[in-house]
Amino acid sequence: STARACCFLKTDGGTVTWRIGGLGTDETFHGKITNGIEHTSRIGLTNIVKDGEGYWRVTGAQKYRGTTRIVAGTLIQNGTHGQDKDYTGTYYTPGQYLVQEGATLAGKGSTMAPVVVRNGGVIAPGDLGIGTLTIKNNVTLQPGAVLEIEVDRAAKTNDKLSVSNTFATEGILSLKLVNGEYADGDEFTILSAKDYSGEFGAIEPAVPAEGLEWDTSTLLTDGKLRVRVASGSGISGIHADSENGVYYDLTGRPVVTPLSSG
Repeated sequence: STARACCFLKTDGGTVTWRIGGLGTDETFHGKITNGIEHTSRIGLTNIVKDGEGYWRVTGAQKYRGTTRIVAGTLIQNGTHGQDKDYTGTYYTPGQYLVQEGATLAGKGSTMAPVVVRNGGVIAPGDLGIGTLTIKNNVTLQPGAVLEIEVDRAAKTNDKLSVSNTFATEGILSLKLVNGEYADGDEFTILSAKDYSGEFGAIEPAVPAEGLEWDTSTLLTDGKLRVRVASGSGISGIHADSENGVYYDLTGRPVVTPLSSG
């Protein structure tokens, strides 16, 4: 690990809480976090609290079954956080990831824990760039929570949040648009989930470019965000001044005998 002395340990019986990132530095942890105790008379429980303004990048295969609270800075989940079994052979699922105001959960790894993002918290797939973050459980964006997605039109790639169960949102979709001019017909798969509920309260920026708008009609069905011509743009109607006028079709070719319907 490249992590330095930036952790605080609190113990309570078989429960251990590691408070990491307190120095506010950027660190990468390559180790494995476990429950510590797997004795036949007692099962340990490890919780993680991400503090400090820097990021903590986690790359290993984590097995702890406690909760993960991100209270400041960024936790970058590039490894896995999966199920494990205790001494009885019983499997457990990791406890909830809770992203609080001003904090961010990012990464291109996976976790089997449910994720809840509170008002002012951010979930941002990718590790300082475009990537896919996989949540093998439910994701809930509370009002004011943010899903941050980077889209690179020129490279035809974008971030994606993959959710195995339900993606529920009352939050904000924040798009980082880079490289290229957006056009009618563009589409980006930014989400995948077994089920969807709710709706985004806002999209930022509100439009992809002048004269265009976001098409979210299937976003919470198939995860696709599309670009279309803004309502009110283009030809809204055609009118001939007289029945004896010269008529043209929409390709600009003259029409000798127009239909009576126009």
